[in-house]
Amino acid sequence: MKKQASKQYSILQRYPEPVLNNTTTNHLGNTSEPIEVFPPEIFFKDIEPNQNYEVTVTVRNISKRVRRLKFTSPKTSKFQIEHDMQGPLAAGLAVKMNVSFETDQDGDFHDVVEIQAEGQSSDEKFQLFLHALRPAPDVQFEPLVNFRFVPIKTTKHEDIEFKNEGRMTGNVFLETSTDPQKGGGLEVEPRSFSIEPEEVRTVRVSLTATEPDLITKLLQVHVDG
Repeated sequence: MKKQASKQYSILQRYPEPVLNNTTTNHLGNTSEPIEVFPPEIFFKDIEPNQNYEVTVTVRNISKRVRRLKFTSPKTSKFQIEHDMQGPLAAGLAVKMNVSFETDQDGDFHDVVEIQAEGQSSDEKFQLFLHALRPAPDVQFEPLVNFRFVPIKTTKHEDIEFKNEGRMTGNVFLETSTDPQKGGGLEVEPRSFSIEPEEVRTVRVSLTATEPDLITKLLQVHVDG
């Protein structure tokens, strides 16, 4: 089978890159960690067999002295790393590391790259976790709903938007806490629904205050598919 062109995975949308320049060297050493790794974790989503996926990782020396770095490769051959580290890394400078993934099998895969800076013990080394996930629903939503002030014996409504950013249809079921009447009743409509890729669904959550109190409710979101 002909190998298809590699895909550059846009993981930076999840981890916005911090602004770093030469002036930051004046403020280095304010942390106990000698290196900064960005992004701090790798997710290859919606993987397909015989496709190559790549992302670039930046490893920066944020200490105030020159350090050597040691990279330990992933245990499985499905994940590969390449870097141009050829000598000590000066304070404030960074080295680029390319992480790639390819498989001829279906499934989810996980591994880790260990990065140890000179002067660190084996227990202090940074672990860059790697994940390659088969196509699945990826349902995103606002994790906190604030009803603010709700007068006693009144009901207030808030809408929550659910968006499926994955490539598969998801079946969503919403479950309220086991004490629905403590401090007030919580109602959800609808409690279950299917959501297609890129589809947005709105759920209305209603809270009825039954006594003057600070009310905290838990709404559990279960996704199958």
